[in-house]
Amino acid sequence: MSWWLLSLRLRLSRGHRKNLCGLTIVHPSVWVRLLFLGMRPVLGAGFWKKLHYVDRIEELWLDEMMEEGVARRNIPQAVFGYEQKIVEEAEESRNLAIALGAPLAARERQYQQGGHE
Repeated sequence: MSWWLLSLRLRLSRGHRKNLCGLTIVHPSVWVRLLFLGMRPVLGAGFWKKLHYVDRIEELWLDEMMEEGVARRNIPQAVFGYEQKIVEEAEESRNLAIALGAPLAARERQYQQGGHE
């Protein structure tokens, strides 16, 4: 596999490799992270300084990688929908953890937010 990665790298001209300002991956899966980890021997140290993983879209403008307006115009709506789904699943998991015996402080916060039944 490393031979294939090396041949892929050699296909790009030096100018293309040097002009890359940064590579930001939004919602990286385990497989994407493993793919880049497998490419570690092939890619130079300069590339690793340019690679950024972002778990939430808001991190793009909070970390000043991109302005919020530019991100909203250029990122497909499906990505925003996927992120909303992730946030809803995390909220459901948090509520389930609270219901199943999370610490008392978490239950009190839920009560204060109006989530009591």
